[in-house]
Amino acid sequence: IEEAEAFIIDPIKEQSSEDALIDTWRSTYGAEDALDRQDEVKDIFAVYFDDESVGNSTYETKVAGLFYLFNGTISWLPSAIDQTLPVPWLFSFLEWNLRSIGQVFFCNSPVTGLFILIGLFVQSIAVATYGTLGLITGNIVAVILGFDRGLVSSGLFGYNSVLCGLAIGTFHGEYDLSPIFATICVSILSVIFFVVMAKLLSPYKSPPLTLPFNVATHMFLIGVSLMRNVSMTPVVEPALPEFNDASDQDLIGPREFFFGTLRGIGQVFLANDVVCCALILGGIAVCSRYLALAAFVGSLLGNGISVLAGADNDMIEQGLYGYNSSLTLAAMALFYVPSLGSFVLGSMAVVFTVLAQFACSILFMPYGLPVMTVPFCIITLAMILVQGTTPDILISVPLASITIPEEHLRRVNMLKEGFYLLLQAIKAIEEKGTRKLAKKKRYTRLLMQASTTIVAKFNHEALVEIHNDEIGKLALLTFQRIDIEKQGFVSSQQFIEYLQSIDFNETSGLQFAEQAFTLMGFDNNKTLEMKEFVAFVRVSAIIGVMKDTVSTFFEFVDADGNGEIEFDELNAALSYLEQPALNEDEWRILSRVSGGKVYVEDIVCFVTLSALKRTIDDIQDSYAAV
Repeated sequence: IEEAEAFIIDPIKEQSSEDALIDTWRSTYGAEDALDRQDEVKDIFAVYFDDESVGNSTYETKVAGLFYLFNGTISWLPSAIDQTLPVPWLFSFLEWNLRSIGQVFFCNSPVTGLFILIGLFVQSIAVATYGTLGLITGNIVAVILGFDRGLVSSGLFGYNSVLCGLAIGTFHGEYDLSPIFATICVSILSVIFFVVMAKLLSPYKSPPLTLPFNVATHMFLIGVSLMRNVSMTPVVEPALPEFNDASDQDLIGPREFFFGTLRGIGQVFLANDVVCCALILGGIAVCSRYLALAAFVGSLLGNGISVLAGADNDMIEQGLYGYNSSLTLAAMALFYVPSLGSFVLGSMAVVFTVLAQFACSILFMPYGLPVMTVPFCIITLAMILVQGTTPDILISVPLASITIPEEHLRRVNMLKEGFYLLLQAIKAIEEKGTRKLAKKKRYTRLLMQASTTIVAKFNHEALVEIHNDEIGKLALLTFQRIDIEKQGFVSSQQFIEYLQSIDFNETSGLQFAEQAFTLMGFDNNKTLEMKEFVAFVRVSAIIGVMKDTVSTFFEFVDADGNGEIEFDELNAALSYLEQPALNEDEWRILSRVSGGKVYVEDIVCFVTLSALKRTIDDIQDSYAAV
């Protein structure tokens, strides 16, 4: 509201340059042009009539690039496979497997998985083949055993098994019947362990991470020494620990350090080829730039700490002190909403991860075992389990809501804004003692979605100013077509008749459009002058984005999805967002304005009209005072 007031139109402002532009357009474009572009007009105003049209306008489609189409989790792909491809179950299974590969680095994206798989075959065809065998085995077993299809399709039953296959392929190095059989068995075991550990950790709201891979693979590596028909040597030569004396080791060079940092990302998949590592990092970046940055910085910090500690230069160059810390910082970026607090905690976790790796290396040395990702699991689980104890510093992300860090940050910011509007609406009721704001029809709840983020999209002056852009031109052409008598303004009745002339006849939609039209009149005379009509068209063009913002807010609050808001649900969401809980008086107001039970639509309507009325009233008051 304050931002909107700062940009109120000055009605006596000289508009000579703009008037000249208007005259030029009037002489250039006529009613025929408006008729030719009728489909574009319908794309804009359809938002008042059809919920499915929201967010799918031609203007929004034009700005969506190919990169963003494959950004994030690519949630549109499963339905596209079912609807367009032959043998959809086969392509769906392929998609699940690619997502499993990406999930090793917390990327629920088949594109990320494809990048990584290509990199693994660049590194070693044999090792990549073992990894693929483990991957397919894990997902097939999950399907056969009837595990949750949503988890299977997200790749959560395959990421441990692909690591099992890569580990056995790396440590054995050749095609042979015994390691092939071992890959199948260990991969199946990792799926079983995943289910068991997920159940054990569920009360603590923590995932099992790569613990199933570590336990299953270590079991095999420990037992293989008694298997005379399995030709595998120890991964690390068994030895008793000994303290390293101070040596004259030279400081690692910058080139070696950089490649060690890059290899630290690849070593998560037991790969040290630079091209392979670059492909892995690129695949992560396609899904989430934030995760890619966290993976690189985590490896960088891990190697830096190892240099300061005096670790072996060759191991640093091979990325062996960077991969656990890379996973740790990436996990902290995913399971906590990005903030300064989460970065500080993540940096601390990286330090602890390197220390844990030093300790695990000594602990496993007598058994000839690699540490694999055990240090990452120990420290990350500890950091995840502290969630809820630092509400003033960190906001944790519920497991069911995890996508990518960028989306988590956007969602939380939106939720905070939504609660601000809700609390402001409650405050308005407390001050004015009125219930009228909630007694409106269904279409009024959409008005909030057309107005609450206007100031975030445009300042008020830019909203009504006519620019030489497509929406501005279209608004003027439409205005000219409606104002056939050249009165200089359009009434709400004329506007409704125009909508009906282009085949919009739904009663509720016409009511909603008329209400939005009327509220955009800054002089409160139920007519729109040309500038006001341009503002109205701009608002209509961006309403889809606004509807998504508000609907997502209430979807989050309504945790059980039953359409009703419980007191505990609302306070839980407020607590999640580090906001104080509602008191009994505030809850009583919400119950009163919704007629007893607190329904989502009623609260949306309540907040809609409260915020909308405050915004429009303040704009009109400022306009009248000039």
